Amino acid sequence: MPNTVLIADDDPVFRAWARALVSRAGFKTLEASDGEEALQVAGSGKPDLILLDAALPVYLGTEVCEKLRQAPDTSNIPIVFITAWGRDLSELHIDSDDLRAEGFLQKPASAEALLHVVRRWASVGQAD
Repeated sequence: MPNTVLIADDDPVFRAWARALVSRAGFKTLEASDGEEALQVAGSGKPDLILLDAALPVYLGTEVCEKLRQAPDTSNIPIVFITAWGRDLSELHIDSDDLRAEGFLQKPASAEALLHVVRRWASVGQAD
């Protein structure tokens, strides 16, 4: 069964672009358009990687990340923030070590950069 990537972003255009790229690369995709939905989909879908927008409605991506890290079923899923807010998490006054996030990708991301992140981290988060 292919590895699964959750694309949590409120921008439907970005989700469609990322879904097409990730699917063509052989990964299964799940989607969420807000923080609450991201938590629900991550809990039920057990993705191998979460691409998480920092600026989600309902719960910010940082809040989603904290909640996922506190839940035993989702605490070890790799999370990579994707956002247009800044060049890295430190500009957002976010410590990726505190959140235990694997990385950060700035929008607009290139197809190559997105696929590099997916290939690097989706195999790490193999769901049990």
